[in-house]
Amino acid sequence: FEAKVVQHQFFKESNTILVHLSDNTIWQSSNEGFAWDQKFPGERFLAFYMHTHTNQRAYLIMDTDKFFYTTDGGRDWHSLSAPSPPNSFGAAVLRFQPRSDYLIWVGNVGCAGTTENCRAEAQLSRDNGRSWNFIEDYIVHCDWARDDELLVDWTQIICESYQNKQGLHSTFGRDNALQLIWGRDYFDKKTKLFEHVIGFIKFSEFLIVAEYLPTQNALDLQVSLDGRTVAAGQFPPGMHPNTHAYTVLELSTGLIFLHMTMSEWPNPFWGNLLKSNSNGTYFGLLIENVNRNDIGFVDFEKFVGLDGIVMVNVVANPAQATLSGSKVLQTRITHNDGGTWRPLTPPKFDSQGETYPCSNVGCALHVHGYTERIDARTTYSSPGVVMAVGNVGEVLAPYTESDTFLSRDGGFTWEEVHKDAHLWEFGDSGSIIVIVNDEEPTDHVLFTMDEGISWRQYQFSNDKLQIKLIIMVQEDTSRKFMLLGHPPHDSMSSTIVHSDFTSLMHKECVLNIEDPGHDDFEIWSTSEERQEVCLFGRQTLYHRRKRDANCVVCKQYKAEEKVIKNCAIARCLTSVPITTVQG
Repeated sequence: FEAKVVQHQFFKESNTILVHLSDNTIWQSSNEGFAWDQKFPGERFLAFYMHTHTNQRAYLIMDTDKFFYTTDGGRDWHSLSAPSPPNSFGAAVLRFQPRSDYLIWVGNVGCAGTTENCRAEAQLSRDNGRSWNFIEDYIVHCDWARDDELLVDWTQIICESYQNKQGLHSTFGRDNALQLIWGRDYFDKKTKLFEHVIGFIKFSEFLIVAEYLPTQNALDLQVSLDGRTVAAGQFPPGMHPNTHAYTVLELSTGLIFLHMTMSEWPNPFWGNLLKSNSNGTYFGLLIENVNRNDIGFVDFEKFVGLDGIVMVNVVANPAQATLSGSKVLQTRITHNDGGTWRPLTPPKFDSQGETYPCSNVGCALHVHGYTERIDARTTYSSPGVVMAVGNVGEVLAPYTESDTFLSRDGGFTWEEVHKDAHLWEFGDSGSIIVIVNDEEPTDHVLFTMDEGISWRQYQFSNDKLQIKLIIMVQEDTSRKFMLLGHPPHDSMSSTIVHSDFTSLMHKECVLNIEDPGHDDFEIWSTSEERQEVCLFGRQTLYHRRKRDANCVVCKQYKAEEKVIKNCAIARCLTSVPITTVQG
């Protein structure tokens, strides 16, 4: 490609991927990057949107009131007219709900020619864009209230809408109150929830609102489970959001994880990690001095699919960092949802069989977190298997001085699998792992089919590339990988290398749920290494491919986790009465 890749995404459960380039073109591959087709040459595209509730639908957004859509995973595309050109105010152009034909479009109105009343306007469609109806103008954000887990009325819409609806939208400040309006019957019956807000976010079954209190020049966090009744969040002393920025991180086991920034600009940023009770209103402190970056993202990693495991980086020198402006980081992990935290246990030997020079009691494994990765995805693939880039020492070393590590037990124990920092990607549900050095231009990748015991090299090109990402279908079930990079001296172009590993192995793994232990899978539980057998009142077992099994998982039936024991809860952590979103 002659331009940079600025956006890419697979259709879910599909081999088809869309790529948006910086030259405003859209390209499509229906075979995982092997061949590419430019969509609608001569047209200028600003972005594309994947439908968040329907896997086969996508929308190509142009710089006019025309857009293209597909309802069959990119096999056929059609054009329609939007009610206005896409907005230039930073709002999402399209919003979706589980009923796939129902859309909200936010566009520019009054912005051609004289722009004294240029504003963002929201309209809705109930027929996938064939017809449109006005919702509200002078808005910052509008969305359907209904979601997969926020089970409110299908017709309800929620909007951040300016009180004074005159003038140039982009010039508005806090003197023009940004109200939160809840509208039933497709916004025909409106109710003002809050007089002044900074924003809102839907997170699982929660609606979370950052309310602005102008008389105090402060923030308040409000939480609702139904969109009608709200309750203010209660925080430990000294941690109320009226004096601190906060980042909503994750919904875990029905609870909200929240990062509250405790340092103040111009100092580097860090803060406290808090967790809510079941209705999101009372927050208790889990761990202090958790690292965040300048734009609000936090070194917080939850191992998806494994309840209770979270990894963070903490600032080890907050007092010195306030003076020097330089943070020193250390990694901590919890296996009981924040009840206790500990350092990562370092391996005894490196990937070359040598002992580590750091051997005192303060030595641990430290890994680079969410705030540093270009590809901000989870490190988890098959149950318990995690990869990370880091070092063994007293503190986290720079990325270029780090090596590549793997854990097979949810972060309890680790092994160094290769020297130097690498990008990685899991294929075939973890049966193959591909890594590539991203510290310098390279012409090869390394791959393993036994989770790092042995590695083989594959040269993908005669010319070296600076690799930025490894791309795989969203479900990590394929054995075809795409390397996204650029020539060493041409960072404004993009090269995608298609690497196919399907010919390495054809024997399919055998899974026998009725007779475990006599097939190609093993049963594993996070409680094997944890002091507590149960977590959240249960002990759970997972099936995963054996490390030395000489087979591929393919797309066969996946056994669900099995709860084998319900436990009496002997001890319970109580919450202490007391905006940015990451994910």
